[in-house]
Amino acid sequence: MIEVTREDKIDKILEYWEEGWYANTLQDAFDEFKELYKGELHQFTKWDIADIDDQYEEALEFFKEQE
Repeated sequence: MIEVTREDKIDKILEYWEEGWYANTLQDAFDEFKELYKGELHQFTKWDIADIDDQYEEALEFFKEQE
């Protein structure tokens, strides 16, 4: 079984978040991303593995439903 790294999980989380931005303008997406990154809870460097795992599992579930 292939191990999923922290970076892989963060990439999937960003891909998941991107799905929510399609209906918005590009500026809306950039503004939201800046706020997500600046916010204390959304700085990936401060997330512990449980936070990343929770968001990653939510992203996987979303993409599974899209199939």
